Amino acid sequence: MFESDAAVAALIKTILAQKKDRPDSNFIWLADEHPIQPAQMGILPRERLLFISNRFDQHELAVSKGILSRFSDFEIKSEDKPEELFIRVPKERPLTHFLLNQASKYLSVGGKLWLFGYKNEGIKTHIKRASALLDSTANVSKGKNQLSIACLKKNSDNTELLSDEDYLNLRQIEHPEIKPFWSKPGIYGWDKIDAGSDFLIDTLSTHEDSKEGLRILDIGCGYGYLSLWAAQKKPTLLTATDNCFGALEAASKNLEAAGAEVQASNAGDRIIGEYDLILSNPPFHQGFTTTPDLHQRFLKNTHRLLGNKGIAWFVVNQFLPLEKVACENHLIPEEIARGKGFKVLRLTPL
Repeated sequence: MFESDAAVAALIKTILAQKKDRPDSNFIWLADEHPIQPAQMGILPRERLLFISNRFDQHELAVSKGILSRFSDFEIKSEDKPEELFIRVPKERPLTHFLLNQASKYLSVGGKLWLFGYKNEGIKTHIKRASALLDSTANVSKGKNQLSIACLKKNSDNTELLSDEDYLNLRQIEHPEIKPFWSKPGIYGWDKIDAGSDFLIDTLSTHEDSKEGLRILDIGCGYGYLSLWAAQKKPTLLTATDNCFGALEAASKNLEAAGAEVQASNAGDRIIGEYDLILSNPPFHQGFTTTPDLHQRFLKNTHRLLGNKGIAWFVVNQFLPLEKVACENHLIPEEIARGKGFKVLRLTPL
């Protein structure tokens, strides 16, 4: 389980305190990938709180605790009518700007925006920009380890929004070595070819046979780079899965011609069936938190989904002990290549 995020804990504490004073007000929490513990989600109020996340695992957790939740790219609807809006500052600036713009658009004059984040995450700059956007003077309190908690009351409407790099919309990314692909901010490595995935493809080109008609699964597909390579093998079934709403949207667009199935899941947990070939370039962080728990999820589901004669190929940073986690999940790891700061492992069932 992920370690607790102190800023998320402060956000939840604030929701509870504000809800006690304003039980009939509409609250919205815009939550991205920062880890939330089940116990934390379990104490949230059920009435007049809407949880919106672009992460499928966060959405599923909220639903399991009886909280009204929406899995989307932070879509707020006019009928939601938020009176208080809560944001734990994300890692990416375009997303932070988009969320602040959402607050400006959908909060009524007099509504409140709450921001939570640390000095090294640029919280002071985000508070300054939100203050200008909402025509507000921020009331800022401090927590441990340079945590800032800001409350901003919207005093007027502002039509001049922050630049968010057109966050919501897919756009074609030109690349000299492959055909243009569709992507958008909010997807990891959205405007480039990930070096680890590129290293995995190079390795596969010399070690994987050209056999066609395989059932292939890409876990943590992002915008679908590995799946685009897999489609060239003319698989009988190609499935791509990710936890991020934007990634699923981009992968669906990129893999439309390949007839791939693109599904939301938490590291493959919603996928069923048996696959001959599994590909993955798994993340090792959630929000600003680094943890081995993600690899446990990926490898647990790889073992469950891999056929008796199936092969899984993973690429990870060289310093990560994926071999140990693979053995714990009844998979035999074999290092096939190492370079560029990465290693490629070939995994087969015990």
